[in-house]
Amino acid sequence: MARRDPFFEAGGRAEFLDTQVDVYQRMNRMSSRQRRIAEYGIFARYLEHWPEDANRAREYAKNIKGTAVLSEVNPLLNLIQNWLYARRRYRLRC
Repeated sequence: MARRDPFFEAGGRAEFLDTQVDVYQRMNRMSSRQRRIAEYGIFARYLEHWPEDANRAREYAKNIKGTAVLSEVNPLLNLIQNWLYARRRYRLRC
């Protein structure tokens, strides 16, 4: 089973991201520009449902040990990317 991040467990967040894994998998066949547009599309749809998570992600990122990357980019976008990547890897193994 793919690792579930506690950040996404409440309020249907994990279920929403599960529906986006297929889009994320198709992104591998896109150019880098198309990939960025698709990635931000997922991010925008997520924020439509949970706009409060942008601030929540900043606080959450401060509590994660050993993840310097989270402080360099938008923490919520990075959390979403990591979650989708983990789910895609899990699906490819099944």
